[in-house]
Amino acid sequence: MIRVDVSGSLESIRNQLGATQREASKAASRALNRTASRVRTYAARGIRDAGYNLKVGDIKKQIRVVKASPVVLAASVIASGRSIPLINYSARQTSDGVSVNVRDGRKVIKHAFLQTMHSGHRGVFIRREVRGATQHIKGTTRSHTGRTTKHGLPIDELFGPSIPAAFSNAVVQQQLIEQTTTYFPTEMRRQLQHVLESHA
Repeated sequence: MIRVDVSGSLESIRNQLGATQREASKAASRALNRTASRVRTYAARGIRDAGYNLKVGDIKKQIRVVKASPVVLAASVIASGRSIPLINYSARQTSDGVSVNVRDGRKVIKHAFLQTMHSGHRGVFIRREVRGATQHIKGTTRSHTGRTTKHGLPIDELFGPSIPAAFSNAVVQQQLIEQTTTYFPTEMRRQLQHVLESHA
């Protein structure tokens, strides 16, 4: 989560720009919400560019903004959601297993295979008896209840990193903090000028 909070510095901002507390609060809430929306977009791009190889639109669906108001001068950008099916990471069937592009280039999950279930869901699966072959990808398996291969062996679907896990990546977090600290002051001045002009 990225949280932008100016409640502690509002008095200083108000005095510097010669605004009333009400005007400053109104401008600050607008600036916070615009900043949070911008951070959400940059978070989606940052996650993609950090090597997670997902579509920006799909990433943004799992990142939400909790908006500020003139009373609560804080906005938050929060990532949520479960692990993402490994098939979404450019999965390709190979002779050795399934090749995926999660981070740090492509890797092959040996013994894995692409399969479409009776429900129409398509994913990357592995027979439970060889699941240990996927241990180099953290948190990748989830039981697929009631489904077996033609050999009668239970299978598990494989999953890659979740959006919250990618969001907490140190490189992504640093980019978002930099974006917040550079964008908000400019947007705050712009919004306050707009409020003052509308009240003139």
